[in-house]
Amino acid sequence: MSRTPRVISATGIYHVMMRGINHQIIFRDDQDYRFFLSFMKRSLMRVDSYNNSIGSNCTYYAYCLMPNHIHLLVKEGLDTIGIVVKKIASSFVYYYNHKYQRDGHLFKERYRSGPVNDMAYFTMLLRYIHRNSVEAHLVKDVTDYPYSSWREYCGKAKSDLMVCNTASVLRRIPFKELEEMVNASLPTDLFDSNV
Repeated sequence: MSRTPRVISATGIYHVMMRGINHQIIFRDDQDYRFFLSFMKRSLMRVDSYNNSIGSNCTYYAYCLMPNHIHLLVKEGLDTIGIVVKKIASSFVYYYNHKYQRDGHLFKERYRSGPVNDMAYFTMLLRYIHRNSVEAHLVKDVTDYPYSSWREYCGKAKSDLMVCNTASVLRRIPFKELEEMVNASLPTDLFDSNV
């Protein structure tokens, strides 16, 4: 049976979701999270043979790395969304399998992606992605979760872990307004346990 073709985003922006196979933990310690973020950071820019930047492969607007799944809000650049996800996922799986002396798949099936075609949906996803750790009862406040891009928006992220283009978001949504949205609870039906 053939796969259903992905829906193409008119804006080039996608909500990408990846889950550990059999809902297994994919981040066992802080180093795992940091390596995943380093692979995300590496995927941002395309460089020539002299290590000079020659363009953007993608732009990240938000992420949340949960123990057994990942949410990304990402825009295609020189690379398609499929290439971006493949680079990050394959690098992480290689690292993970080597570190934990295992082999085989780490992620369930292929990644899921949904097109983001308007600002209202984009804004809702910013809120949804950043609230993931709170809704999962990992932390009480979004600022307390160290593995989401919300710390970049608040200015609390370490510079070596910053991957998001927060400036372009904050030009459209003032931080105070975004903070109020992110701190407000979401309807429980938005959190699909099958993501």
